[in-house]
This record gives sequence, structure tokens and C-alpha cells, in this order.
Amino acid sequence: MIEKDLTSEELQHVESSLRAGTFKAPKGGYSNAQRGLITLESGRTVFGKQANDEQTAKWLRKEVAIYRWLNREEFAAVPRLLAASETCLVLPDLSTWDWSPRWTAQKLNSLFYAMNQLAKLSPPEDLLPSLRPQTPLDIASGWRSLIDDTRWEEVLSRAAQWQPDSMPHPSSLVTSQHIR
Repeated sequence: MIEKDLTSEELQHVESSLRAGTFKAPKGGYSNAQRGLITLESGRTVFGKQANDEQTAKWLRKEVAIYRWLNREEFAAVPRLLAASETCLVLPDLSTWDWSPRWTAQKLNSLFYAMNQLAKLSPPEDLLPSLRPQTPLDIASGWRSLIDDTRWEEVLSRAAQWQPDSMPHPSSLVTSQHIR
């Protein structure tokens, strides 16, 4: 299913829901941004993320710029950016995706295929500053848990053994809906 962009009224609804706290909070998250699932008047559910301080707003603007570029490139391994403002972004509801930390062969193949496809893209010059680290991560945020997670050793070990020739056909790995 192709996701349609949000109207300005729907974006305003997402922003006000995030400010008011009237949303379903997801598990996890790595930034200090307010984020959650919001149901629109149409019954459609979307994921909204809103900056709540200047540092988070800066990172959110970078995230929006990268989503816009990857969406223009039709990079299938990222969701479609449905709407954005200076302090808010809206994506499709991805709550049915498998976010578990289990790294199956299929998930690893999908990851490595996406990384291979991403490596073939050339970002526009104006986006390059957004891709370079400029400030250290706020270790008080959820990023600390990712840094401390020892499961990365397993992923990196399996990545070192990955052979592109053994990968199934790309159409079975990445769809416009999600990474399997």
C-alpha cells in the first residue's frame, strides 16, 4: 500500500496530540523527542515525533532532510516521510514491524542488502553536513542502551561472514512496506 501524504490539518493534529500527550507511546526510542502513535480523524494511525528542545530540533531537522533525500531516491528500506514541520515529523505506523533484537538470517540479509544499496547512493552536497557527526550523543538518552548492547558483536561477527552471492533475490528482502 502506498502511503499518502498528510494534509496540513492532519499535521497540526499530530503536533497538538504530541504536545498534549494524547498519543500511544511506543516502547524504546533513542532521543528525548516526544513520540507516539496518533489516530487521525480518518481512523488512520501514524507515528509522530516532535522535538522538545533545541538540540532535539536540530537532530530532527537532519532526520527530515535525510528522509526526504532517501524518499526521492526511492530507497525502499526507509518509511515514507508523510509530513514534516520545523519541529515535527510524521511517518507511517510501523508498530506491526518486527523490532525484536533477534538477528535472523533473513533480517541480516535484509540489513546487508539495504546497506549495499545505500552505499550506491550519492547524497547531495547540501546534505553532507547533516551526515557528519558534529556533537557527541546525549548519553542520558536512549542511545546509551544501544551503545551498551553487546548483541552488536553478534551482528558484526555475522556481517564479516556475509557473502553477497548467497543472498536471496532482493525482491524477497526489501519491499516498499518494510524490511522483513
